[in-house]
Amino acid sequence: MRDEWAGAEQHAKDQIDRASAWLEGEAERLRYEIAWRQNSAMAWFKRDENNLGLPSRKLINGTLKKSIGRMRVIITDGDSVPKDLCSHNPEEWTPNKNKIQAEIRKSGELPEGTHTEYGEDAYYVETGHSDKYRG
Repeated sequence: MRDEWAGAEQHAKDQIDRASAWLEGEAERLRYEIAWRQNSAMAWFKRDENNLGLPSRKLINGTLKKSIGRMRVIITDGDSVPKDLCSHNPEEWTPNKNKIQAEIRKSGELPEGTHTEYGEDAYYVETGHSDKYRG
C-alpha cells in the first residue's frame, strides 16, 4: 500500500514538473511575440508619415507614445557665463545649470559660454497592463 502511495506521489510530482516546464515555455514564447509586436508598432510609429507630428497615437490595443529628449546645458566657458546665472561659493562663482535652463526657457536665448544638447527621443507602448515597453 505504501509503495502504491509513493508511486502516486511521484507520478503527481512528475506531472507538475511537466506542466511547469510547459508553462514556462509558453510564457517565453508569448514574451518574445509581445516584444516583436511592440517593436514592430514602434518602428511603424517612428516613420514620419505614420505619426503625423503627434506625440501619441491611440490604436485598438494600446497607445504608442513619443517622449521628446531632454535638454541638457553644456558649459563651454564658465568665466563668460553671466554672474546672475551662477552660484557663489566662498571661493568662486560656478555656473548653475538649473538657472541657465530657466533663463533659456524664459527668454529663448542662450547665455554666453553655454550651448544645449537634446537627448534622443524615446518611443514606448502602453497597453494598459503593468508592463510599459520602452524602445
